Amino acid sequence: MKGKYFQEVGSKHSCIFKSINGSNQDVCNCSGFGLNQNCNVNNCNCSLCSESSYIDLIDPFEVGHRIKVFYEKLEEFVAFAEDLNYGVCPVQCSALVVTIKEELQIILEELERANRAGEHFKYESLFEKVVNTENLFIEDKEYTSVVKAWFKGTTQAKLEDLRSIETIKLELEKKKIREQRRVVKQKHQQEISSLKSELEQKIKFLEKAEIENKNLTEEVKKTKSDFGMMKQSLISSLNLSEHSDFSLLNKIITGENKQVGSDASLEYKLCNPKHMELIKSLNRRMPDIDILNLANIPVECQEVKIFMGNCFPSKVRSFHFNSDSCLSCSLGFYLDELMEVSQRVTGHLYIYQFEVSQDQLVALFAANRHTECFGFTQCKLDLSSVPDFRGSLAGSTMKGLDLNGCRDFLGGDWGDHGMKFENLIAGLAQEEDFRENLEEIYMSECAMEEDLVEKILSDHGFGHVKIEEYSK
Repeated sequence: MKGKYFQEVGSKHSCIFKSINGSNQDVCNCSGFGLNQNCNVNNCNCSLCSESSYIDLIDPFEVGHRIKVFYEKLEEFVAFAEDLNYGVCPVQCSALVVTIKEELQIILEELERANRAGEHFKYESLFEKVVNTENLFIEDKEYTSVVKAWFKGTTQAKLEDLRSIETIKLELEKKKIREQRRVVKQKHQQEISSLKSELEQKIKFLEKAEIENKNLTEEVKKTKSDFGMMKQSLISSLNLSEHSDFSLLNKIITGENKQVGSDASLEYKLCNPKHMELIKSLNRRMPDIDILNLANIPVECQEVKIFMGNCFPSKVRSFHFNSDSCLSCSLGFYLDELMEVSQRVTGHLYIYQFEVSQDQLVALFAANRHTECFGFTQCKLDLSSVPDFRGSLAGSTMKGLDLNGCRDFLGGDWGDHGMKFENLIAGLAQEEDFRENLEEIYMSECAMEEDLVEKILSDHGFGHVKIEEYSK
């Protein structure tokens, strides 16, 4: 806080600081001690009335040094008073000095506590206490105005010298700080310049890498396109009905080195992109093989329909459709193709994990009546009533029926719905050729007691049929 500081001396008010021209003015009639007080006397030219001579009074260093100066002047005053012989008793003078020193010591201790506690707001009141203590000394009735003038003049001179020293110290400290800031700024600028240069190099590298990557991507695209055209050209030149050519195609696309012959067993999991790619790439029928397993059939996949209609082998001994899969409701989507390929299956045809309506069941039984073994494995069959085959199984040569893991269409296994199995057997019993030629039935994981199965079969004319624990 900046301000002007006055003290009261008798009936007058006098500036406590030395004026700019070196003299003390004793002509201010301000309203009393305080900060930012305005002098009420016209044409007053004391330093405190000059706007250019404001002093920061709330300074702990200045408070401390004012106390120090006061200490020194008190010692000088004892000898000075004795030399002037103005009737001052040395003993009385010494006692007053001791009292004032004690008061100053108390103020000094308060100043140190305020500094440690960071209580800067106390500096003003401590400064006021120092000035009041000075006033106590100066205004003692035993001393003349000469003594007062001497004290004020010499004290102010020392304070001004102290202020000059502190100003020099402050300027040196400011200079030191400016130099430190300059060094730090220069260092930061160098670091920024280095980082900027590094960043520019990285940007250039990234731009170059981006261009190279773009060119490489174009080359890869072109290479893939060229390879695709070469592969299609190669596939077109292959006679896929020949086992050797199909083996080559299988290796090119799937990477699997399989020698495909008439006794080959091939499994294609259509959840495998390479296996699906092979199915899609075929443009004619596969060669005849022994076993073909199409696993993980996608729901309503047009490519699978095309394969089964156009590329399925002319002859397969055993065909498995949708093994290793989850229950699917898309059997109707593949129904026509399944009925068509059944004519090319000479031995076994198994359908896995489908929900099968009664109409679909009747149609598939009829389409596979010539196979050695037909089955719905782990399927949900709609047998809420006795199916009517309407003579569609006439001429049936089917010897095996696989119903492993079958369960009710609406949920639950046949252990809880034994009549559903009986509905199926009752319907099949109406087909004489089927009834007479059937030799084995596979019923594992259907949760039905074997005695119950035997009784149902016997009751409907299938007493000769052997119940197998597992399918072949």
